[in-house]
Amino acid sequence: MVSLFAVSAIAQGYWTQKADLAGGARYFGSGMAIGDKGYIGLGSTITNPSNNDIWQYNPAVNTWTQIPDFYNERIYSACFSIGNIGYVCSGCYWDGTSGTQPFVFYQDLRAYNPSTNTWTQKADFPGTGRNGAFGFEIAGKGYVGMGLHRENDGSNTYYNDLYEYNPITNVWAQKASLPGSERSYCINFSVDKYIFVGLGVNNVTQYLNDIWQYNSQTDTWTQMSNFPGSPRKYASSFVIGSKGYVFGGMDATQYFNDLWEYDWNTDTWTQKESLPSFARYSSIGFSINGKGYVGTGYAPDAGGRIDELWEYTPSTAAINENHIENQILISPNPATDHIKIFIPQKVTLQIININGQVLKTIYNNGKEITFDLGDLSSGVYIVKADTGDEIFRKIFIKE
Repeated sequence: MVSLFAVSAIAQGYWTQKADLAGGARYFGSGMAIGDKGYIGLGSTITNPSNNDIWQYNPAVNTWTQIPDFYNERIYSACFSIGNIGYVCSGCYWDGTSGTQPFVFYQDLRAYNPSTNTWTQKADFPGTGRNGAFGFEIAGKGYVGMGLHRENDGSNTYYNDLYEYNPITNVWAQKASLPGSERSYCINFSVDKYIFVGLGVNNVTQYLNDIWQYNSQTDTWTQMSNFPGSPRKYASSFVIGSKGYVFGGMDATQYFNDLWEYDWNTDTWTQKESLPSFARYSSIGFSINGKGYVGTGYAPDAGGRIDELWEYTPSTAAINENHIENQILISPNPATDHIKIFIPQKVTLQIININGQVLKTIYNNGKEITFDLGDLSSGVYIVKADTGDEIFRKIFIKE
């Protein structure tokens, strides 16, 4: 019997699926963590190419709550939080078309206060209006940079600039520009006094894999070790402790569900456990209380926009080899006429196709069971296990 995606519980962390975003599937959204809550919103849904709803996630009870709408609809804004205040900056309205100029770009900055559940306008971002910029916080100040602006002739202008926001004075200051290539849709994470920026795209087809460290105290940039995975854009990132994590994304020919951990003390990368679900891009990443989260995005093999939220627990968080996800055993894989599944507790099991259609359902009492695959066509399928408290998914192949 073979455990699908089997990994060492000592070397790897594990993924747990959480409650889907209540506001519906989307990509090109924005998000962040404020204190012990996560926030995802804006972005493009199947019914509206640009949206203004924002939702709060409470990991303690695994629920979503809608907060007051942002003041207008937009996609791909930069976000950061300082103390107990969250900030949304820049982005653009997209009319859903691919014409010469389907965008309206913004330079505004708005602050959300969870204690009063209100939005307040702050000083406008001084750079050119753009989308695909990044936002982050270091030592009580916010930073926004990079991104792109679509010109009226249909060409894109990419940026390598960086601006610092002081919430006490409500003033922006331009800082040293990235010495590397201009770019948009890059990753970023902040650790200690440093910001790490990289990947992204500097024209329609030029994908990047370089990583840069910004020192907020000296206003200087240093190039670090290149990202060892495929160059990409639309990847997600989050921080757990002193480690940065990069997830997913896409290049010109493929989509990714891999996860990489960066140790800035040694300037080294380690590949971790891939997400046990569809490859995706333009997901939102944030971290709360030692756990990383990746939500929403676009998964072509799942049909497009998705509303999923996944939680990543790193190996340093006292991983238990008896965690149920590590005990889901599937054999054979690939399979031809049947699969055997063993899960050592009571669960509801379903086999689901890549379109999300439930094909088979069975209630398991912690025994080995056999699924007959004779009526399934060749392809990729998902085994979904629902314990009542958590949901896990594993992938198998029918030949």
